Amino acid sequence: MEVYHRLNLPYIVNLLATSKTDNGMPIFAVEYMDSGNLRQYLDKKLKQEPAHVEFLKVEIAWAIANGISQIHYLGKLHRDLKFANILVSTTKYIKLADFGQMCDISLSPMTERQGTIRWMTPLVLANKEEYCRAAYIYSFGVILTKFDTLEVPLKDLFRSDIEK
Repeated sequence: MEVYHRLNLPYIVNLLATSKTDNGMPIFAVEYMDSGNLRQYLDKKLKQEPAHVEFLKVEIAWAIANGISQIHYLGKLHRDLKFANILVSTTKYIKLADFGQMCDISLSPMTERQGTIRWMTPLVLANKEEYCRAAYIYSFGVILTKFDTLEVPLKDLFRSDIEK
């Protein structure tokens, strides 16, 4: 959690407080992002419903790239980059969230698969590649592709009950 406390950056959701439940499970209070996540934002766009806030595609890509850069600057990998972990706000712009699987870039090898299957590189899924910066950037590419095409990434390769 020490790392998360240091993430007071403009493209990263800020941690405000921590606590624990009676059985020791951690509880996190983070800054409020009033427009949900990027998945919800895109669903509204697809249904042609009004969104609380409007962004250009390039703005969203720019914010995600800056969030990735900020995490890399700290020597970390997010390891679960996906639409549900990109939050939007009418006042705080676009920020990356959910750092529960974040780890040091220097950890090697990172062979344990972390993250959400649809957003992972096929080589990581097949256990033929360690999770590294390249695998992380692949997830960013999946986000950009899905954002542009509005198609589920690699939809023919996965069960339909896995997250969009």
